[in-house]
Amino acid sequence: MTLSEQNETFEVDYWLVNPAEKIILAEFLSRRDWLKRGESLEKASVAGEGRMNLTLRLETSRRSFILKQSRPWVESRPTASAPDQRIVFESVFYEQVREIPALTLKMPRLLGVDRANRIMLLTDLGDLPNFTFLYDEPDKWKTYLPDLLEWLSLLHRRQFPDHIRMRMKNREMQQFMHDRMFVNPFQGHHNEDLERILPGLGELAEIFQKNEPLLRIIGQIGDLYLQEGNSLIHGDFTPLNWLKFGKQVRIIDPEYAFFGRAEFDLGNLMAHFLLSGREIQKMNHVFAAYKFPHPFSAQLAWRFCGVALIQQLIGFPQVKINRDLAHRGYLLSMAEQLVQTGNPLQ
Repeated sequence: MTLSEQNETFEVDYWLVNPAEKIILAEFLSRRDWLKRGESLEKASVAGEGRMNLTLRLETSRRSFILKQSRPWVESRPTASAPDQRIVFESVFYEQVREIPALTLKMPRLLGVDRANRIMLLTDLGDLPNFTFLYDEPDKWKTYLPDLLEWLSLLHRRQFPDHIRMRMKNREMQQFMHDRMFVNPFQGHHNEDLERILPGLGELAEIFQKNEPLLRIIGQIGDLYLQEGNSLIHGDFTPLNWLKFGKQVRIIDPEYAFFGRAEFDLGNLMAHFLLSGREIQKMNHVFAAYKFPHPFSAQLAWRFCGVALIQQLIGFPQVKINRDLAHRGYLLSMAEQLVQTGNPLQ
């Protein structure tokens, strides 16, 4: 589908960036004073995987920076609709944490935002790999886990004034994540796709989709996710949004951020820790390095972990992990126990 067809399908009422139209893009940047006098745009290319947003690396005669635009669809799946104000909330997140050096040191820096056109400019961190390598190299967690948990602890424990809480009521993206994690995997719409990925996976998914007592608990956990909480959370704290910078970590894409339950971010990290093949007994490394905000429920973190595990294993699209059906079944059984009890030892 072409950009003009997308425009008509979704009835977009703002300017859509087309990287092929370099002259028009350069004029836009100049009008916003995002190109300085004597600076010219030389290249616009796709940066990273660009799953949700159009993400471009713009190279000028002097520097490079990142342009992101949110459109009313998912960039990697153009027929799937998505809230188009997500860049606005992501930019507010960057604005609010920029006075906290320990957080901003591990993130891109906000250079500018055009909220009417859902466009944001960020510093260019370079062509860094994300952390999906952890699924094949789980021993590498010990190198990067302290960095990840230090950043997360600082974010969750930071206090913000009420007017910032009002600006971060990211309800549409909250609902979008709720549907992605707590609803869609259990509707059975993609069981045939799961069978094509791995024979037997669709049948395994159907067992969970028909487990009414489990679905009721997942619904209750989803309701807790939707509630307002005390902590500013990243909202999608997973290996796709961590970048490898030597032996350090860089965090990107806080477009799902809102004031919610800190347990959700930690539960997501824990799920990917287990998904990569790390033993549940090793989770003490996570709890030892994470500095809890107050209040905090370890039981709820485990329950979020269980739901995130199920979503990653029977949701669609799938995270790319090299695990056979038996191992996925083992992880799903573990996830079911975590959802039901919030206790990894039972």
